Amino acid sequence: MPEDIAVTGYDNNHFASESAVPISTVAQPGEEMGQRRRTSCWSASRTRPTGTGR
Repeated sequence: MPEDIAVTGYDNNHFASESAVPISTVAQPGEEMGQRRRTSCWSASRTRPTGTGR
């Protein structure tokens, strides 16, 4: 049965390379994602919708 199971993690955790069981990981570019979100929020806050009567 163990050969029928796969484990996947995220954030490219260092424990994956030290595990006795092979673990696939996905790297999350957290800093880049945060910078993009900040830019997106900043742009949205600077743009006012038109035609709302406010």
